[in-house]
Amino acid sequence: MDSSSLTVSDSSGVTVITLHTRDLVEHTVFELRPQVLKLLPSGPARWVLNLPETEFIASAGIGLIVQIAHKLSSNGGKLALCILKTELVELFRAPYFLQSVAIFSDVPTAVAALSPH
Repeated sequence: MDSSSLTVSDSSGVTVITLHTRDLVEHTVFELRPQVLKLLPSGPARWVLNLPETEFIASAGIGLIVQIAHKLSSNGGKLALCILKTELVELFRAPYFLQSVAIFSDVPTAVAALSPH
């Protein structure tokens, strides 16, 4: 079974959620969704969703990311993705994806971009 856990940290006022899963597919999303959604604050927040081990994202995974982005932006917050695999970056740069979600190759750069100045 694919390990689907997460870790949460704070860096310069930005919450970094690191998903430790190789495949973000239906069964891992089923496990992760409640954990991630309970972390969402009711007010504005800046999140980096870090996917360092992820090699494949199915439609359920895309749906979870869209849901997180929508909940954050509807409360005045922002989401950035940190993705290492080039094929996944291309998926999220497709014209139909949320234009407001920035994509970075490393967490420090993502945190710097979202940190309040």
